[in-house]
Amino acid sequence: MKETSSGGIVFRRQGEKVFFLLLHYKYKSDYWSFTRGNMKESEDVVDTAKREIFEESDLTKLNFIDGFKEKTKFIYTKDGRKVYKNITIFLVETNQKDVTVSHEHVGFDWLEFDAALERLKFKNDKEVLTKANQFLIASSS
Repeated sequence: MKETSSGGIVFRRQGEKVFFLLLHYKYKSDYWSFTRGNMKESEDVVDTAKREIFEESDLTKLNFIDGFKEKTKFIYTKDGRKVYKNITIFLVETNQKDVTVSHEHVGFDWLEFDAALERLKFKNDKEVLTKANQFLIASSS
């Protein structure tokens, strides 16, 4: 079985500092990650990312950063069957600080890169966050 998802690494700037939004999931395991979710039939990957960011964080002022789009994948088991999940991740800036998480989450945190990297559990998430941070550094120099 295959699933296609999309989401975003949402960040905000506070002076010279960059803070990344991580959401706390407690579904089958306890972990932190980015906003993401399954694509609906009528959507493309950008539409899905916008909808998921809003549904999971209540953020509406979003600026998708040109030039950053990463694809990642993982496999998990659902109802005894393997699911192959493909995810497109965008880099998205907001100036909003207040977040209201959905019922799918138990919390959130705005973290600087090193703290965010440490909080993440999965290798794929760590890799895509590192790429996003490097992209932001390169684009600001």
